[in-house]
Amino acid sequence: MISTKNRVFFRADGDSTIGLGHLMRCVALSQILENEFDCFFVIFCPSEEISLILLQYGEVVSLLESNKSEELIEFGKFLNKSDIVVFDGYLFNEEYITTIQNEVKAIVQIDDFAKGYFHSDLVLNHANKYLIDKYDVSPNTKVLCGPDYLILREEFLQKAATEHKEKLKVDTAFICMGGADPTNITLKVLESFIQTDFIKNIIVVTGAAYVWDDKLKTFIAQNSQVNITNYSNINALDMIELISKAEICVCPSSSIALEVCCVKSGLLTGITVDNQKLIHEQLVEGNYAETIDDFNTVSVNGIVSKLKKMNDLTFINNLIKNQSIFADGKSGERILDEFKKLGNAKI
Repeated sequence: MISTKNRVFFRADGDSTIGLGHLMRCVALSQILENEFDCFFVIFCPSEEISLILLQYGEVVSLLESNKSEELIEFGKFLNKSDIVVFDGYLFNEEYITTIQNEVKAIVQIDDFAKGYFHSDLVLNHANKYLIDKYDVSPNTKVLCGPDYLILREEFLQKAATEHKEKLKVDTAFICMGGADPTNITLKVLESFIQTDFIKNIIVVTGAAYVWDDKLKTFIAQNSQVNITNYSNINALDMIELISKAEICVCPSSSIALEVCCVKSGLLTGITVDNQKLIHEQLVEGNYAETIDDFNTVSVNGIVSKLKKMNDLTFINNLIKNQSIFADGKSGERILDEFKKLGNAKI
């Protein structure tokens, strides 16, 4: 049966070096749109593991040309005038986007920096809502900012609307440094928890592009005095269950931190790459999280001092109370409405 839905193409890349953040954000957006649009993921030479993840949410278009001019030709063969293309990444310059824009109905950009000039039809940035005033855009560009437009998997958006529960003890920790964690910050955070005397259980979640499994397993085996469990590449419902078990969650200021805020737990966060700075500012200024600052430069002792500060039920429950008003769980509905407007627009 031929589909009558409009098509959305997500153009993003991800691997063990650059991480999976852009791809997972597109996955979350595809869940929001799937009932109204047919979704396609356009990615340069994806690994088998990444392809298998994406195929759960739409079709995968694997690009073979590394040169952007040649890629435009390759990508353009899949497009028609009724399509919407979503860009999530920083390697697509104005010329590239304009070329695609001339071939489709609408262009959407997922942005993290609020820098430069935007001429796409829609810009999404789910960091602070006040960023909207920083954007330099064309007269026809609409900008949506802040928690009202969170791009998260539907399970987390549903969780955001539930009442929060206060924590009654502090003895369990959750660590997730993203889908790749190319510099193995996971191990540094894990070493820090081992040096505390109040954490008895540690949950470590790694992603599909994590390449440090052998070192992690060796470390866990050498520290059997603490109950450390490692999960890899888990689904959203399992992620929610594990976050819920922990009183302290350590993760970067990316979509993972926003997911923790939806589930509601004591969040200790910081940045691993520059595109996390605006979300980090939002989390700290709103008192939704305690900050580690930069995970790349902080020492193990520096992390330990922050963990000791988190060993305080009043402090943790105050963060959770603030997180309970962070998001209302309706961002998916708002985003879907905007895409439907784009899809219904006259060519």
